[in-house]
Amino acid sequence: MRSDSLGGAAHEFRVICSDPAARPRLLSVHASYHDGAAGLLFRLTDPTGDPDRYFFNVTDCNRRGLLGTGPRFRRGLDTGPTAGRDTVTAMATFELGLPDDSLRGKCALLYVADYDGNLSVLTETPLEAGRGRAPVVTSLNARFNGTQSLFAQVTATDADNDLFGVFGAAILRDGTIGAPDNHSDIGAYNGIGYPGVALPSLSLGTGGLGYESFLGVIVYVFDLAGNFTRVEDDDLFQ
Repeated sequence: MRSDSLGGAAHEFRVICSDPAARPRLLSVHASYHDGAAGLLFRLTDPTGDPDRYFFNVTDCNRRGLLGTGPRFRRGLDTGPTAGRDTVTAMATFELGLPDDSLRGKCALLYVADYDGNLSVLTETPLEAGRGRAPVVTSLNARFNGTQSLFAQVTATDADNDLFGVFGAAILRDGTIGAPDNHSDIGAYNGIGYPGVALPSLSLGTGGLGYESFLGVIVYVFDLAGNFTRVEDDDLFQ
């Protein structure tokens, strides 16, 4: 960017268009909002097998974004069991902390990108619960294994027999992974969630955050209709 003495300004940029033959494509999106969190279950395909990240926003259902901070994004579509696959089913949650009533009648906007920057078509879907009943989390116990790791054990049932998986997040002290804002930070375990209800242990200390950074664990259990149940454990010592 440059400016002159008369107060004018110019900004140089370049636009790279998505290659229609290579851009990822969203096959389905389910989204809902409750308990201060947005939950998404989406399926995508990428002809070159390199999906990389996804972007999320809340809209007025006419593509006008409502989140003051702009779209949220997260990488990791190529990690874990989905690495190298051209078709991926992913879970995602975003803690927004907004009253549930304030998002009634609103929509979720989602799009994905691959490593080369090819973008999918923007997909807008109502923030409404899916058909059937949400899973029931019967127990969650998150606890430290000394100062070496953080373990979380989850059990859940689903009356519709369509339980799909779990998305995990750690509650961290304010300022741990973002600028201090008088709110606890939330760090996702990964970008796509885990099939079933088994969460991996988080290594602490060397190469990771120390146990003093962790305040709790949140789990979101999803079914195939996109319904999710949010539960948290804020006592990590038992």
